[in-house]
Amino acid sequence: MCRLCRFAPLALLLLPLLLVACPTAPPADDDESGDDDDVGDDDTGDDDTGDDDTGDDDTGDDDTGDDDTGDDDTGEYDLAPGTYEDTFGGRSYVFHLPAGYDPSDAIPLVIGFHGAGDSASNFFATMAYTGWIDAAAPDTFALLVPDTLSPYGDFAIWSGNPNNDMDEMVDELDSVLDLVHELANHAHLDLDRVHGLGFSDGGLFVGVAGITLADELATLSITGYGWGGFYPHGNPARLIPVLFVCGTADNFYTYAQQSESFLSGMGHPTRFDGINGVGHQFTGIMAATTPDEVWDWIGGFQAP
Repeated sequence: MCRLCRFAPLALLLLPLLLVACPTAPPADDDESGDDDDVGDDDTGDDDTGDDDTGDDDTGDDDTGDDDTGDDDTGEYDLAPGTYEDTFGGRSYVFHLPAGYDPSDAIPLVIGFHGAGDSASNFFATMAYTGWIDAAAPDTFALLVPDTLSPYGDFAIWSGNPNNDMDEMVDELDSVLDLVHELANHAHLDLDRVHGLGFSDGGLFVGVAGITLADELATLSITGYGWGGFYPHGNPARLIPVLFVCGTADNFYTYAQQSESFLSGMGHPTRFDGINGVGHQFTGIMAATTPDEVWDWIGGFQAP
């Protein structure tokens, strides 16, 4: 079967995703936690989750050096614990070092990839809201949330759709890993324990590019997404561990089941958490499978 035909169901599901923003904002009330009617509303970019507490000037000050993050030739790590908002290579990002970080010890890194129509600052705020900053403390892991360099104007989406933009997705992940290596000049990151996590379109990105670049990452966590029972972009370099977390009321649930079953059958270490009654919502997913639980599973793996 041709690649385009195999992706036909995925393309049908992706179409509404490309037209609307994925939800990352905390729900306004309990009724929104599993309601797919809310997946395209403007709550993904509003100030309720991405307010000035996460993106203000205190996080984006000159301590990070803007695009000069790789200019330190002394070999010393000059970033202290805290949250930094900055740019590198035209890409905005938020980087968090937990309070107990000690530059004498290498710390793992989790990279969070936002959904379509979202932003790094908003998704970082949502990850904080759902417990990721608490899980990182006191010195468990660092957290990086980058923006996509979207080719679709003002609508943020990770490099395109899987039918014809897979190579572009891989190239973009390569550029995010360039950012990781630049940050490693300033914080003592364990580059063998870099974990990719994506929600919705970010999950698509992790699935396509992360599996392709499996030798560059320790694990992949795909939340609120699945593509079916096949490799999305050729065979991986290794059998990378993959975690799937998806709500049973999410339109991607069956595809996530199929993806996990296929990868498990191919020999990948996998885990699947189906969250009963939850729709296409990161907050609902993380309320059931908490960041601590995610870390308990992915933290035991490292890249070869």
